[in-house]
Amino acid sequence: HYEGYSDTFQYRGRYHDVTPVRPDGMLDRVIVGIDAQDFSAHGMDVEDQYRMEHVDRELNKAYCGFHAAQHFQDQKILATGNWGCGAFKGDRELKAVLQMLAASEAGYEGVEYFTYGDAPLAERLQQTHTALVDANLSVGRVYCMLTELQMARTMGGCLGLEDPSAAGPGPPRSALAHLATYL
Repeated sequence: HYEGYSDTFQYRGRYHDVTPVRPDGMLDRVIVGIDAQDFSAHGMDVEDQYRMEHVDRELNKAYCGFHAAQHFQDQKILATGNWGCGAFKGDRELKAVLQMLAASEAGYEGVEYFTYGDAPLAERLQQTHTALVDANLSVGRVYCMLTELQMARTMGGCLGLEDPSAAGPGPPRSALAHLATYL
């Protein structure tokens, strides 16, 4: 058992694992570790995560990890959370959307997304997911929406573009609010 995160992470005692074991002796769960881009690193800016080369890197990294896990299990539900959103300064909404897209492409039927007690984020994610499913949008179409988000964030302020999710002229403030403008 443990508690905390990053500098506050502390060991709190042994953990008794009750995960079922298959007849071949393997655990009936797969844990995949995927590294996230560190937007707190020297030379990086938090806004860099909206540039398509970083979006593509994170999307591909998540897809590869999620897809690889499918070879070791029969699970159709992926459990994940705020990947790279603590010390690495990732945008929780953007990372959640990328993980939903990657999980869908990897063949999962659903995602159990853990927001770690952030009820407003959980509600926004659920509303966005429901709206995307109801609109029957493809992964490719949502990806195109993200490219438009990147353009609005990087060029919107220069061009004076207005986004309904922003508080006025300039770039959008939220990945989920940007997607909602299409739904």
